[in-house]
Amino acid sequence: DDLVASIVTDIEKAQNVPKKVTDLRGKTLFWVDLLLEIGCTQKQIYHFITTNARLLASPEDRVREVFGQFLYLNISKNRVMDLLTKFPEVLRRQAGDVDRRVQTLQKHVWSVENVATVILKCPQVLLLPLGRVRSVVAVLKDKCQFKSLQVQTILTSTPVVLLDTPEHAELLFQYVFFAMGATREEMVQSFLFRHKLEHIRSRHMFLERRGMYEPPDKKGKTKIQNPPLRDILATTTKEFLTQVAFASYDEYVTFVSLLEQESETDADTSDASGSDSEATEEDTDGEGTNQETANK
Repeated sequence: DDLVASIVTDIEKAQNVPKKVTDLRGKTLFWVDLLLEIGCTQKQIYHFITTNARLLASPEDRVREVFGQFLYLNISKNRVMDLLTKFPEVLRRQAGDVDRRVQTLQKHVWSVENVATVILKCPQVLLLPLGRVRSVVAVLKDKCQFKSLQVQTILTSTPVVLLDTPEHAELLFQYVFFAMGATREEMVQSFLFRHKLEHIRSRHMFLERRGMYEPPDKKGKTKIQNPPLRDILATTTKEFLTQVAFASYDEYVTFVSLLEQESETDADTSDASGSDSEATEEDTDGEGTNQETANK
């Protein structure tokens, strides 16, 4: 009672009572009991509720559902509080939403422990449309032809792949597979889907133009020993330059800047070609109309 009274007093004093909350004491008591159940100390509870008073407006049935899933996944109390502080919208999902997302993830990563790993690394997966997980997994399996175990590893080690479109995942795969000749196993080991295409392309092209990387031929052979894909992608800029490219920071920054200019020029040229084609079609149509008029 003293803890509840202390929290209510401080929230009222700070004028931080959520608009939808009409029974502040009742809502506070509900949250205190819930947090005690997962093992939080009174000090932790006081700090969490007073700094996240907006959560008091969350529907109690949804809160219980989400906490039930956290208990099922064996997520620690500190992680629960941290997740809800950063992503309070998890508590505003429709009834059954979080449960369905957990079940969908479990189909593809197999174990409860792996589902917890995915959620803790990337809590936003709880907010994604259900179809996103299915469509990304379908691309990884069907179009990129990763094995089920490889897909599981990708999702647990790099769950951010789910935040982007399936087309983006396919684009990354195609670039590394066709332009760099990397194997699927190398892609998994290098955390490919954690990176942006610009990052991948700039490092690859920098090495290639320095004569330090070449794509394998049809037999998978190269004239030089290419650096491992993981060393190219999953390293800091300093590590990449000192251990892989053996180049200065200024050289790399200058190259990236020039590469961006090349990309912009190519895009402008492409747009101009498209405009010219449209204009030619319009001129042709106009000439045809004029000719018809003249014939009449």
